Amino acid sequence: MSAGGAQRFLPTTLRRKLTFAFVLVGLMAAVCGAIGLWFVDRIGKSVSLYSEVTSPLLAEAMALTENTRRIRLEFFRSISNGEKVEQLPAKLKDMHASNRAHLDAIRRLGAEAQIKVDLDAAAMRDGEFIETLGQMLVAHNREQASSATAKDRLAAFETGLRVFEEKLDQLSNRIDSAITRVEDQTRVHIQTGETTVDALGKVLSDLLTETYPTLQSANRLLHSADVIDDAVRGLRTVTGVEELDAVESRAKRAFGMTQTGLKRLSGRLRDKQGKADLSAIQQSFKELTATALGSAGVFAAQAAVLKARADLAAGGEVLDRIERTYLGVLDGVVQAVGNLNQDARRNAGEVITTSRQTIGATVLLAL
Repeated sequence: MSAGGAQRFLPTTLRRKLTFAFVLVGLMAAVCGAIGLWFVDRIGKSVSLYSEVTSPLLAEAMALTENTRRIRLEFFRSISNGEKVEQLPAKLKDMHASNRAHLDAIRRLGAEAQIKVDLDAAAMRDGEFIETLGQMLVAHNREQASSATAKDRLAAFETGLRVFEEKLDQLSNRIDSAITRVEDQTRVHIQTGETTVDALGKVLSDLLTETYPTLQSANRLLHSADVIDDAVRGLRTVTGVEELDAVESRAKRAFGMTQTGLKRLSGRLRDKQGKADLSAIQQSFKELTATALGSAGVFAAQAAVLKARADLAAGGEVLDRIERTYLGVLDGVVQAVGNLNQDARRNAGEVITTSRQTIGATVLLAL
């Protein structure tokens, strides 16, 4: 080859090599850039998932849990202290609406994050939770009204008992005065000699067979009134239906004993004043019996109080079961989000490591 031909060949060959090198470097740069962009996109998706889906999802689940616990705390504080109870229906309604909004958000975000959670069960438990609180509020209001009624009826019973005792006291005092008057008259007649042995015998017989037994009957009825009072006052310590039944049984026995005593008394009060006294005593006893044992009496009112309290306690047990299930579902959401975030962090770390290795190998290959 001539010298001129060699000079023309070398620049052409070098130009091709340089062009190839530049093309190769550009291609490698493009490959590295594409690889970098692909890995950055994967990292960005993980970050986007966390910021736009899982983080709001976690916030919604925690807000729902906090709502549930807060309304329960406010509910029991209100009914325990008797403060702002009238505001509870509105609060329950607002909380239900808020919980529905949170559940809808959780459902939407959960679908984006592909988290499988039984939100239908959560929605059902939320409805049951609010409904149970509403039923407990009704039971609480009923218990408060029944307690006020029971207090009024107990006051009416105590008034009726005082009237009954006063009637018996009046009878007892009248008989006692009559005995004293007979004794005084007999003493005077003996001193003046205006009486006979037969007359004294008749007076003594009347006292022993009529007057004194009547006085004893009146005094026994006063004792029966004390037994009735003690039996009814036993309601103050009653906390259950069985205890109420036992106290009511004692009261019925006391009233029965008193009724028997009145029948005995009626056979001894035969004069006009006695019959008037007996009628007043029987009427007061009838009214007393109604205030204690009647359908609108003390025991019926206390039974209504205990029924309302039992309903309230039963509602609390139901609420506990619902809350455990409800919060269990929400805890499942929180756990699923936590697992998803952990996977996202692990995947992001793996992507970063893999991207470094891949880009480094690509650069080395280019060299």
